[in-house]
Amino acid sequence: MSDLTKHWAWKQRLAPNLKLLLLVLSDESDDRGECGTSPVSHFAHKCCMGERTVFRLLRQLEGYGLVSRTKRFQDGRQVASEYTLNLDAYHRGEIPPDQVEQARTASLAVPRKADPGDGSRCRPASSAV
Repeated sequence: MSDLTKHWAWKQRLAPNLKLLLLVLSDESDDRGECGTSPVSHFAHKCCMGERTVFRLLRQLEGYGLVSRTKRFQDGRQVASEYTLNLDAYHRGEIPPDQVEQARTASLAVPRKADPGDGSRCRPASSAV
């Protein structure tokens, strides 16, 4: 857990679901932005989202240049990837802020389908009255 990466994640201007995932990644990372090898199911549980949604959001964060993924293999099978927050690249100016902002604005403007779910994800435990 790193306060440096959390501060960096809070400063990013993102849609709420992307920011939540970035904050979860920053919570799992060290000062260099290395998030380790937690499985996507772990991130999905912490974000109260489905795994497919988390995969899609991780690809968006990669597209923005905020996160890098290193695929890992064990005995010929792919295992949990390693994610790294691109703190240095962003601060060195390798990711032009205007390009990141344009990509974010474009994705925010795309209309979304309503979630027809039953609301069972992360529902608070019922309390005795």
